[in-house]
Amino acid sequence: MRRLVVPTLLVLAFLLTSSNRGEARTWYIKPDGTGDAPTIKAGIDSAAHGDTVLVECGTYYEHALQMKSGLYLRSSTGQPDCVIIDAENEESVIYCVGVRDGAEIEGFTFTRGLAPEPLYGQSGGGGMRMESSRFTTANCAFVNNRAGNSMHPGFGGGLFCLDSSPGLINCSFSDNEAMHGGGMCCEDESVPVLNNCVFSQNSAADGGGLCCLSGSVRLAGCLLFRNSAGIFGGGLDCEAPAILLGCTVVGNSAPGAAGIFWFWDGYSELTVVNSIIAFNGSGEAVFCSNEKASVSMWCCDIYGNAGGDWVSCIAEQADMYGNFSLDPLFCDAAGDDYTLIQCSPCAPGNDPNDWNCGLIGALPVGCQGTAIEPTTWGRIKAIFR
Repeated sequence: MRRLVVPTLLVLAFLLTSSNRGEARTWYIKPDGTGDAPTIKAGIDSAAHGDTVLVECGTYYEHALQMKSGLYLRSSTGQPDCVIIDAENEESVIYCVGVRDGAEIEGFTFTRGLAPEPLYGQSGGGGMRMESSRFTTANCAFVNNRAGNSMHPGFGGGLFCLDSSPGLINCSFSDNEAMHGGGMCCEDESVPVLNNCVFSQNSAADGGGLCCLSGSVRLAGCLLFRNSAGIFGGGLDCEAPAILLGCTVVGNSAPGAAGIFWFWDGYSELTVVNSIIAFNGSGEAVFCSNEKASVSMWCCDIYGNAGGDWVSCIAEQADMYGNFSLDPLFCDAAGDDYTLIQCSPCAPGNDPNDWNCGLIGALPVGCQGTAIEPTTWGRIKAIFR
């Protein structure tokens, strides 16, 4: 009998220790306030590391939420149309300061956020402001947010990141405004990675869609259309190393560089692969601050840009490395359907230079022949889900 004492004590000790550790909890939030916490803010404040704050579909009028490390903040469907967080132009919708340790945000629309005038530093991030953070945001929409005013120039109307490395998946930015980066702006050695994101109808003085002022940026499968800048970079303002893989930059406008503005620092590089830059107005498709700027273009279609296609620092790469200049044949550009007609030179197997580039651009074949297939913006967004 004495042999059983030690094992039994060990089992009891383990059970007591396990019960004291506690388990990850899910906090349910409802629009009528009858959930585990009355508001999203209260739910986040109450949650501990490893917990989930699960928000039922509806519209929540809240602002200045404070995200935590190790927290999973999710709408009940995980889609942006489920939960709308409306800041009513009171302040930024959500702040993420020092957020790491596997945190994640999924399935929200952040709208009518207004970045406050700063006590120090820059005003930025009407929808979301990130500082010293590294986590994933998926299936979120940043709509009608603003940063800055005539006295305090703002950065990143939808999202502003400082010394942060956000991972953005299937996110959209539309109708946001700022002085720098209407939809999004990053600086202070930030390293954002964007996959299957959409920037549309954002506006700024530079970087209508987004800007990257330091660090680096990587975009894959992203669509930038109808963004505008008052000075340069209608679609994108790159002032740090940048990579675009399989992106479509179309219908943007700016006096200088309607598509992409590349500010060369003397040693870094802009790399654009399997991408379409087409029908951008006013400025050039790609404009570099220096004619000797380092740019690599592979399997790209640059066509119909009002300020010139293969000009400026990319002129020598026309008809080389699988590059060409042909109408990409979108299914319905007038209706913002930038999927490809089956016979498009950007569709897989149709490469005019026999480079076997595969799909060029962010969106696949969406219609056959020369017919225009009716579509909706909802259908385009569904491609990214």
